[in-house]
Amino acid sequence: MRTCRIHKALVSLLLTLAFANCGRAQSSDGGTLEGVVADRSGAVVPGVSLKARNLQTSILLTTSSNERGLFRFSVLPVGTYDLVAECAGFAPLIIHNVTVTIGAHVTLNLVLSVAGRVESLMVGGADPGVEITRSQQSSTIDQNLLASLPDNGRNFAELVLLTPGVTTDVRTGLASFAGQRSMNSLLVDGTDTNQTFFGLPMGGGGFSRAPYQFSLASIQEFQVNSNAYSAEFGRAEAGVINVVTKSGTNDFHGSAFWYYRDKSMNATDAVNKLNGIPKSPYHFNQFGGVLRGPIIRNRVFFFLNYDGQRSTIQNTVLLNLPAGFVPSSDPSLFRRTTRPEDRRGHPLGSH
Repeated sequence: MRTCRIHKALVSLLLTLAFANCGRAQSSDGGTLEGVVADRSGAVVPGVSLKARNLQTSILLTTSSNERGLFRFSVLPVGTYDLVAECAGFAPLIIHNVTVTIGAHVTLNLVLSVAGRVESLMVGGADPGVEITRSQQSSTIDQNLLASLPDNGRNFAELVLLTPGVTTDVRTGLASFAGQRSMNSLLVDGTDTNQTFFGLPMGGGGFSRAPYQFSLASIQEFQVNSNAYSAEFGRAEAGVINVVTKSGTNDFHGSAFWYYRDKSMNATDAVNKLNGIPKSPYHFNQFGGVLRGPIIRNRVFFFLNYDGQRSTIQNTVLLNLPAGFVPSSDPSLFRRTTRPEDRRGHPLGSH
């Protein structure tokens, strides 16, 4: 039985690896790169061949400018790209380090020179400025913020509260956008990740539920859409949280984390002080790690992540018993003493 389960797990892993690129190509978990190509005089240039190469995975996407000189890469996976524009009679133009974030519409206006030399421009790290192609209000929590911001419990959803107009909904414990009830939508790698009944995130969120579905270490970045977002997101009365997870690259990367907390590091809380009780037992470990890299360079990659929690937190219950109360250890007091009768007062089995 155990061998059969292992075989099934290996088959699932291989299928996931085989169809990973196919699935991502059709998803909305990336960004858009668009613009217009013109010459030095300002005249548009149609028929320009454009290639965008991802620097992390070497994935190559191609398109061309139309009769009005416009070009568009509709879905680019999150990452950094080199963009090459080529056309007969013009010098090739290379744009280095174009950063595409989740849900972003990056606009580049390309100017070609006459043939004779190759032109190369660096745009990495430039301020994206005001986005003029859409009216939505959104914020992006990128990898730098995810790695540097403190997060007690390592629940990425807590970082949503850092975006404008977002607070905690006291009814559900989830994010409330502009005071609305937390009828939000969670998208992970372009897939709807919401419960079909309650309208809450699957597997987590809210009080008395699991704190999160996946580790903070597995998230590349996420976008918080407050309002006026595109209809493609859908199924949300308030906000839309669009998450993209990490993937393997051509380089090996790994990291590990361990958070340790114990009662020796805590102060005695006010309730214990009031009742003359010593510190409550407390011991919490949260640990895990990430490993990713290539299986076949430029083609197949792997990503492994583990996040574990070990906690010995106890719930202390205080009872205010009357003076002179003496507890009894007689087990008969805890037995059911009612007669075997139904709710109508008749003996069971009688008619």
